[in-house]
Amino acid sequence: MTFPKKRLLVILGSGSSMPCCMPSVANLDNKMKDWCREWKPPAEVVFRSACTRWEVFNDLWGMVESYYKKREALSLPLRVNFEKVLGEMIALAYWVTPAPFGNALRLAVENPRLSSRFFPWSAPAQSDALHLHQITIKYQLAYLLENLATHMRERSMALNKDAPNFLAYRSILSRLRDEFEVGVYNLNYDNVAISAWPDAFTGFRHGQFDARAVSVRKEWEFIYPLHGSVHYSLASEQRANILWMDDLTRSDFTDSTSVSSTAEEFKPLVPTTLIAGAFKLDQLLADPFQTFYASLVRHAHEADALLVAGYGFGDVHVNRALQNMFSHPPGSDSRLPPVVVITKSDASTQQMGIRQNSDNWAQRLGETLRTSFDWNQPVPQKLIEKNAVELDLQKRVAIWHGGFVEAGAHLDAVVDWLYKS
Repeated sequence: MTFPKKRLLVILGSGSSMPCCMPSVANLDNKMKDWCREWKPPAEVVFRSACTRWEVFNDLWGMVESYYKKREALSLPLRVNFEKVLGEMIALAYWVTPAPFGNALRLAVENPRLSSRFFPWSAPAQSDALHLHQITIKYQLAYLLENLATHMRERSMALNKDAPNFLAYRSILSRLRDEFEVGVYNLNYDNVAISAWPDAFTGFRHGQFDARAVSVRKEWEFIYPLHGSVHYSLASEQRANILWMDDLTRSDFTDSTSVSSTAEEFKPLVPTTLIAGAFKLDQLLADPFQTFYASLVRHAHEADALLVAGYGFGDVHVNRALQNMFSHPPGSDSRLPPVVVITKSDASTQQMGIRQNSDNWAQRLGETLRTSFDWNQPVPQKLIEKNAVELDLQKRVAIWHGGFVEAGAHLDAVVDWLYKS
């Protein structure tokens, strides 16, 4: 008798792609700082200002870093990364927009001018250039995101499909597909997942996004790039709808548009092929992102098991979709699905029970998966040496600390866990 396969929801974060030579967040942090220094404003901005330095991103980085250091005694230390600063750029652009299209809370502060930390471009704009600061920030934001897309495309073109780590990555996806109906939500911009599973359904047909096909699809067997992809291109600088382009060597990719875009309450957004930074829910309102996110909510409830690999649990909208997956009311007959989390820990990593009080990743994981851990388990390094996992108190969530591609040698145990009742 043949039993139907279970449906496995897979969430892939940047840690899953790093063994295939894709950049880390720290690497992209440094790239963003360099790109910021290289940026030159357009003529319309230069004409209305005598400024010679325009490092908005770097100025904001320094401010956020200084702000976090004011509370060094926090049990959960906060760290700056490029996505945090990109989000703050959107927020700042909103604050410096003149009434009535900016933030009304400007009336709650005595002096709405920019801090001298932004010298020299913080000088008051001329009366005929009230939107100068907002325009400056948006142009630089678009430039940074375009560079990010170009950089990720270059790294993706250099993907070595004969390298042992990629072959291991592909083998993991292949084995999971043999055992389960698999649905992948890829939070990365790179092409590693789609290269390992090239015939996966992506929601695009002949380069065009088919929102209805995604929305009504009953089958799984898909990869959805929730936050964008190196294969995405805008139709043109005037049209923000997204196309899929298989050939990454093409020279006609368009990664941002000159079309102004605003979210709720006139938040100024830059239409791009990649979703990065804060206000992601506002950025997700455009397709294919909105349709993919709506599908994530549905698939979370349909899934029989969950595999999370290389994800830092830093995206609230993703976390909440998963959190709702485990939010059955008391007395409900619904069974909570088993979970495997795959991460890469080093010899200094402590047990989850300790880290949930001192580590952002561990705390967010516990909140998202609605679970907690025992303080008395072996340290992750010992677990790796024994090919063992760290278990939550409910024996529902298993954490493999040895890395994603390394998990390929232990897939029998992973599959058995995901099939547990």
